[in-house]
Amino acid sequence: MSAAMASIAERGTDLGARWVLTFVGTENTASLKGCARAGFSTYTGRLQEWRAFRCRTSFRPLDRPGGAVSASAA
Repeated sequence: MSAAMASIAERGTDLGARWVLTFVGTENTASLKGCARAGFSTYTGRLQEWRAFRCRTSFRPLDRPGGAVSASAA
């Protein structure tokens, strides 16, 4: 998986992208480790709340100085 994620990120660079984002659930340890091996780091948290068949998505900053967080803490 980490090789595939790295390949996707490289393809984004080839297309002129400045950032590549991915969202992984905090309980998905295997995917978090794969993303970390591919060079991804966490910087924000995403919260999804469902009410009456509608999804509300919000983002929250992480409580770490400088935004540096290990992938296992996300």
